[in-house]
Amino acid sequence: MLQKFLDDPVSDVLELPRSVTSSERDQIRQICKHLDLPFKVFGEGTEKYMVVRKPDFSYFAHVEQNSAAEQLVVMSAELQHWKSLALSLASELAEKDPTCCICNTEPPTLVNKTCGHCICESCSRNPELCGRCFSRISDLIPLPAKRRSKKSD
Repeated sequence: MLQKFLDDPVSDVLELPRSVTSSERDQIRQICKHLDLPFKVFGEGTEKYMVVRKPDFSYFAHVEQNSAAEQLVVMSAELQHWKSLALSLASELAEKDPTCCICNTEPPTLVNKTCGHCICESCSRNPELCGRCFSRISDLIPLPAKRRSKKSD
């Protein structure tokens, strides 16, 4: 009887008949405790009856959603950290070598995401290969304005 109730997706409450004996109620109590099913006994004497409820797992679904959202926030923060780190490393490279890696004359304003080398605005209009490592120039990220290198005299 209890197994059919648990397998039934429609019903949430099982009211056991009054004909259930006290020893049967004790067995059902033990099963309910073992399965963490909430139950309650109503009435007195021969009018006692037992009500069993299915547990509410919606709390766990809510917790899982919150956990996934928190993980997404953490991952987003980590991604921002790595992007920031990549830009600062590219800025350091631009400060060490203050000229574009393609034309070697202009100060760099963009970073190649593929290799991390820096190129100037005019060379970015027709990019092909990096002048230092010959990797393909694909995604370009602008260097932060305060970190852009000035052309050395």
